[in-house]
Amino acid sequence: MTLSTASAAIMIFGLTLGAELDILAYLTSHHCSRENFGFLFGVMSGLVTLAGGTGPVMLNTVFDHTGS
Repeated sequence: MTLSTASAAIMIFGLTLGAELDILAYLTSHHCSRENFGFLFGVMSGLVTLAGGTGPVMLNTVFDHTGS
């Protein structure tokens, strides 16, 4: 992998990572009522954070058990 390819991949990854909560807020506000927005946005952003925190641990556990 060349330096330019790695740089492009890092930039794309950073842009998508920063946009996930913005997209989540947009979709929640357009598909749910305003009375429930705070609760639903909190639950969904909490699940995104939980998945982001536990995902690497789970993948490392699978790697440790399978070796690949």
